[in-house]
Amino acid sequence: ENITINTALLYLTVSDCDTGDNGYVTVELICSNSIIELEKVNNNTFILITKINFDREQKSSYSFSLYIYDHGKPNNSLKKTFDLYLIDINDCFPYFNNSINNSFIIDENNQENIIIHTFQVYDNDENDNIILYFEYKNEEEKDIFQINKQNQLIIKKSLDYEYKSFYNLTLIAQDSIGHRTSILINIYLNDLNDNPVKFHTNFIQIQIQENYLAKTFLSQIHAEDKDKNNQIIYYIHPNDLNSIKNLIELKTNGSLYTKIKFNQKQINKFQFRIIANDSLYTDIILIEILIDNNILLKPQTPYCFILNNNENIRIQFQAYKNVSFFLRNPSSSDIILFPNGTLILKSIINKYSFDIYLEENNYSAIFTNFILLIQFKCENYHFIQFYQQIIFISLICFIIFIIIIIVCSYIQHKIEKKSFEKKSNIKQSFSLSLNDIFLFSCSSPQLTPMTITSMSTHQQINNSSTLSTYIKLSHSLQDETI
Repeated sequence: ENITINTALLYLTVSDCDTGDNGYVTVELICSNSIIELEKVNNNTFILITKINFDREQKSSYSFSLYIYDHGKPNNSLKKTFDLYLIDINDCFPYFNNSINNSFIIDENNQENIIIHTFQVYDNDENDNIILYFEYKNEEEKDIFQINKQNQLIIKKSLDYEYKSFYNLTLIAQDSIGHRTSILINIYLNDLNDNPVKFHTNFIQIQIQENYLAKTFLSQIHAEDKDKNNQIIYYIHPNDLNSIKNLIELKTNGSLYTKIKFNQKQINKFQFRIIANDSLYTDIILIEILIDNNILLKPQTPYCFILNNNENIRIQFQAYKNVSFFLRNPSSSDIILFPNGTLILKSIINKYSFDIYLEENNYSAIFTNFILLIQFKCENYHFIQFYQQIIFISLICFIIFIIIIIVCSYIQHKIEKKSFEKKSNIKQSFSLSLNDIFLFSCSSPQLTPMTITSMSTHQQINNSSTLSTYIKLSHSLQDETI
């Protein structure tokens, strides 16, 4: 195979013992495809040459016929069939089955010398010996993975997801003369819950000052689990829940908040336990909340910083313990607080507010709403704040006084309206019977009875009644009937 076009395959000589036309011979090629061509060299000699590139992997053999005849009458003829076989040359590369996914997922903690997969590799060349081997990146891979003579992938050691969760290997197939084909093998490990959840300490003390607002963030409770895919749920120990359920709120992610404002005279400290659960393993930590107003942080809030230039402002916080500083709820994103207590402001605003959290191995303290003032001249902030509070309280009292006046006016108006309606009802209910009609005749011009103003009947104890009639007199008429 793989010979070039116009390569001579066969020289053919024909002869006929007769003379004249009886000895003149003609040769014709009978072939179903034009793989070869017959050319005449001289009267008795012919040559067969190739017209295509032969590839044994596409077709390994061909057939053609030669028809030979003389020109006598009658002519004599001969038909000869030839079979052409191609000799294999190692010109092909090995190849793998592309329909198979070369990514494998196994559970961690596997058995040693476990067989994962058997690879199928092919080569179109005849009787070609193909070998498989890994191209290792390091000695660790060489100690773990192996390909045997049956083309089986073997994992020789037990693998740990927490140590390494993914392996990438190069598998090479090579034939006898060095033709190589490579593929990538990906091995993923499933994470099993084989490691216990663990707190780094068994006790944490959290110090806060009294009168902090409810819903104040206290701390982020954190336990470690080497099983990275397992979710840890945090909850308060059932035996401690009733005693602190109105004081503390714990989210399932470990976030701890206050529920009330603490008064040091009523509660100065309390303890409870928190459980971390990864669905299979648990661990317990003891939490102590200490309500203490002793100042642990310098400088104290509110702090006034005198501005001398427009450069970045740097303030150094100090605490009596060797703690790390953390920032929460800043009023500006330009505030940076480093763990060593160095605070840097990248912009200049008159007033900043933020929360400072101090943390040690088993201790933390909280300072909420720290006030930082940036001014060219620092005044007594406490006096200004007190003065502002007095103005605010006075304004509230004035508003309450106005509201009281409005309410009283409204109530008085309602009372007068009801009284008027009551009198109207009394007048409308008044009526006269025939026995209540009186006739008066008076010729005096001074006084003339005109109108009955009201009439009432009084019931006495002895079931007798009395009738009282009030009469208004007028000078306007000489005679009037009432």
